[in-house]
Amino acid sequence: MAPGVRKTDRVARFQKMQQAWQKDREEHYCRFCEQAYPDWKDSLTPKELKPSTPIMAVSVRGRVHKLRVRPGPDGKEDFKRQVRALLGYDDSMEFDVIFECKTPHSGEKGR
Repeated sequence: MAPGVRKTDRVARFQKMQQAWQKDREEHYCRFCEQAYPDWKDSLTPKELKPSTPIMAVSVRGRVHKLRVRPGPDGKEDFKRQVRALLGYDDSMEFDVIFECKTPHSGEKGR
């Protein structure tokens, strides 16, 4: 192979790498003013937006009941109380419930 061909290959590889770097850079910086873009999560979830309370649908005897659900041990106990009332169970009847709630903004799980 002639030395010129190898140099052409190296130049082509360098140009491909430069294009890939430029594309990656344009995902985070404006190509015109070179300022960094703000975090996309903040632009999709305004700070004024208040978190909403999740609602879980529970089907009992063919009828759907929508219950508000809160994360954590208190939320679990509250949910169990509501389900116990729907099923007509008294406090002496035990059953176990496991559920998780994710906060919409951070994605943090609460059990």
